[in-house]
Amino acid sequence: MEAYTQDLSIRVFLVEDSRLIRQRLVGMLGRIPGIKVVGEAEDAVAAIDAICATKPDAVVLDLQLKSSSGLEVSRAIGTRLPAIQFIVLTNHATAEHRERCLAAGARHFLDKTDEFGRLRGILEQMKPRPIHRSLPCTPAH
Repeated sequence: MEAYTQDLSIRVFLVEDSRLIRQRLVGMLGRIPGIKVVGEAEDAVAAIDAICATKPDAVVLDLQLKSSSGLEVSRAIGTRLPAIQFIVLTNHATAEHRERCLAAGARHFLDKTDEFGRLRGILEQMKPRPIHRSLPCTPAH
């Protein structure tokens, strides 16, 4: 029998190398009814492993990570769990980065400086979906 979990919350995973920004995001998202932060990571390998384990609805993704790129995460997870929505939140909001992120599967591309507040509206418009816990997802290492 297939394992589904019915949860009416939008499950969000944060990939951000700055602890302060992660804390700010957790605080902001924690005040939104129907949004649940299910995990955090500061590098690509840890993010891929944890996203495979938690299978969130959305991933808020920074491009510049300590020892890697957020694009590694979206490429790796996008092929394994294509239903996850990636929302890039970056200080590197150039047209070239936007194109690369959207081509890699991001649904939204936001500038941390000017569009941080838009994240709330994007997540509030998402619809919860049943979580298929038995979907295969191989860890990064």
